[in-house]
Amino acid sequence: MAAGDTDKEKEAGFGARFMTGLKDLILEEETPNQAKPEEKAPDASRSKTRAQPPADFSGLTTSQPITASSSPMTAHLLEQVLSRATAYTALNDAIKPLEEIIPDEMTRYRAAFAVIKKNHSLDQVIQSIDMQHMQAVDDEVARFAAQAKQKEVTDINARVTEAQTLKDNVDAAGVQITKLREETENRIRVVEDAVQRDRARLDEIERELLEKRQAIALVETQFNSAVASVKDTLTQNKAKIVRYLAP
Repeated sequence: MAAGDTDKEKEAGFGARFMTGLKDLILEEETPNQAKPEEKAPDASRSKTRAQPPADFSGLTTSQPITASSSPMTAHLLEQVLSRATAYTALNDAIKPLEEIIPDEMTRYRAAFAVIKKNHSLDQVIQSIDMQHMQAVDDEVARFAAQAKQKEVTDINARVTEAQTLKDNVDAAGVQITKLREETENRIRVVEDAVQRDRARLDEIERELLEKRQAIALVETQFNSAVASVKDTLTQNKAKIVRYLAP
């Protein structure tokens, strides 16, 4: 990574780095037994603070060395907070090489302080924590809050607006479906009523046709009977005339 990119990352702050590339880290649990990420070697470019007279070293035993947290998110925040060279970072830079050499923590602290005490007093070390690094944490908190708010505006609010629009569309479509269903049902009822009327009329016509056909058949039967009767009468009369009037 180029030096310019590094400066931009420091200037943007932990929040921006988290928002753009570390969103998966929020899901990782704080696990005490997790292996610690490798710490960065002392930065030779860090500026030296103004030298102060050495102070009593006994009060330093309660301080903790700079260590990478079990959480990657915490490690990145810690890196951001400690990116500025101070008496505290100088002490920890001196402690780091001694970890494998001096197992006793108090002895290791005293030895590291002996290395830096020409340029950094105990008061400077403690004050750098209270006044610089703690302040850096507060600065990151404020910057993160602003960036999170901006992220909410650009990402969440836009989706909330889209979700509301979709909800309105769904509700409107539901109303339209209900209206169309009612209209369709009304049309179906109209058609069904017409079909029912036509069926009733069809039944009536079929009954009338049956009655008419039966009436015609009866008349035809009577007519045929009458024809036969008339022919028989004429045949009988013809026979009588021939018999009675023939010479």
